[in-house]
Amino acid sequence: MKISFYKICVLALLVFLGISSISLAQNICQGEVVKLGLPPNALGGSIQWQESANGVTFTNISGQISDTLNLTVNSSGYYLAQITEGSCDPFYSDTIHIIMVTPPSPSNAGTDINVSGTSTTLNATSPVTGTGSWAIASGTGGTVANPSSPTSTFTGSANTTYQLTWTVTNPPCDPSVDTVNVTFGGGSSVPSITCNSQTLFVHPTDNSGPIQWGCIGQVAGASSDTDGQTNTSTIVSVCGTNTAANVCASLNAFGFSDWYLPAYDELDCMRNNAATIGGFSNDSYWSSTEGSGIFTANARYRTFPSGVSGFGTKSGTHRIRCVRK
Repeated sequence: MKISFYKICVLALLVFLGISSISLAQNICQGEVVKLGLPPNALGGSIQWQESANGVTFTNISGQISDTLNLTVNSSGYYLAQITEGSCDPFYSDTIHIIMVTPPSPSNAGTDINVSGTSTTLNATSPVTGTGSWAIASGTGGTVANPSSPTSTFTGSANTTYQLTWTVTNPPCDPSVDTVNVTFGGGSSVPSITCNSQTLFVHPTDNSGPIQWGCIGQVAGASSDTDGQTNTSTIVSVCGTNTAANVCASLNAFGFSDWYLPAYDELDCMRNNAATIGGFSNDSYWSSTEGSGIFTANARYRTFPSGVSGFGTKSGTHRIRCVRK
């Protein structure tokens, strides 16, 4: 009796991209490196990776005979692994379709804008590849009329500087981002006075209604009567953003960002020249000068126009007016 022998060839195949299972088509950004790999149950035979431009005719990729294929994506294509074992017919993995996506055009938000009034036209470059979108990164009270338009109208508040971002996206590629500063001067100038032999520029309007000095329960060490700039920096560094000093430290106005809360003597210079500066309320204003000794829970203030002054508790509320040198 003749006995026939049959060799059973069974090989289960599955291809993975990175570390998670994928669909058969993947969008990949140009220039990115992806890793195609075979799971352990697919190993044991000879491996040959193949590629195709149309998904029909495949050719061997020279030298790619290991269980993984590291692929730098510079074009779209189809990829699979051919596995042979002994006398068995070749087995083929699933075909992976890599679709190359062109990165977004470099973002160009245009040059900084400094105008009178409260409205202007933005001037970003329209992207060749991808979609652009405006967003307000800093500054309050601003509105972009058409966020997707590179030349949208932008409106805001007088005497305020805004930072806007123009972001160009084309997923899954990383976005391209550029920024532009927009300053609305409001048609008014910044008044200035001489104080302690220096020119002191005073914001033409109050920067906040009655608010707390902040730094409650802490000692900042901002004890100078003459140097509000150092006081302000110290307060923000020690006590953070929930302070009157930070309102000035974070202010962008008239094209400048070096505003600070005036020291006690600087505030007195402002009171003495209140008519020249203008815009003051008949009210009390915080200085950046913190009390010392038994007064560390307090900060100094002055009342306009009377000049009445004292040490107020940090949790109390007074108005503030920012200055710069």
